[in-house]
Amino acid sequence: MDANVQILTHRVTALEDTMGSVMGEIRDGIREIAVNTGKLAVLEERHAETRDGLTRAFDEIKRLQNQKCDMAAFANVKAGFSSLETRVTNLETKVGEIKTDMPGLKEMRTWVITLAGIVIVSVVGALLALVVRGG
Repeated sequence: MDANVQILTHRVTALEDTMGSVMGEIRDGIREIAVNTGKLAVLEERHAETRDGLTRAFDEIKRLQNQKCDMAAFANVKAGFSSLETRVTNLETKVGEIKTDMPGLKEMRTWVITLAGIVIVSVVGALLALVVRGG
């Protein structure tokens, strides 16, 4: 039996040695998992910062696009005002010309009305003269 005991002792010792090396590998694996978990946490934090940065960038792009649209609308309104300014200037020029010509036009109207009155009175006088002579 001594031989069997020695074989069993040898097998138990070999098994213990194998288990010891396996336990060492498990410990190393656990340490590596811990290190990689820390690295993963750092990468996740960087990802969150990158995501926040992209969100801010897209928000700024949207704001700038809206501002560009507002500027284009402002340019259109400004062009419309420029056109209106030109029209107002033209109207002011015409009104100035009318104001300059107005006294002459009033005087001409007076002459036309006076002339029309003279013609009417002359025609009525001529008709009365014909009626009086004929009668």
